[in-house]
Amino acid sequence: MEQIEIAAGMAGEWWANRLAEQYADKRLEFAEAVAKRVLQELRGECYWDWHGERHEGRGYENRSVTENDYDPHYCLIPALAEVLPDVPNYKLRDALPSKHTLDVYADKLKPKEGYGNWTADIRVPAVGAA
Repeated sequence: MEQIEIAAGMAGEWWANRLAEQYADKRLEFAEAVAKRVLQELRGECYWDWHGERHEGRGYENRSVTENDYDPHYCLIPALAEVLPDVPNYKLRDALPSKHTLDVYADKLKPKEGYGNWTADIRVPAVGAA
């Protein structure tokens, strides 16, 4: 497994753990949907813009940007739509906590939990590390 695969999986789990309680049964599926998209970005295959539109090629300098401001942005939009297809878009804003951001790099996750509340980086273990 590549380090970027580990980072993508960790990002998916981070967001899934914050999915609203009413969607708790969808957490595993959501973690996988986010991880898949983050991995594509880290590999440079594509990126999602602020509106959730996919663009081919590398986007954000070897990172994946994920954010739920007051509404979801970047790859969270298509991930939520995939996992919660029957939930209207205007209700998806309540699926995740507002003002949360997670920038994902191969070796670390940079979380922000709430307005201006950047918390400690989360280290991604190197491949082969115990």
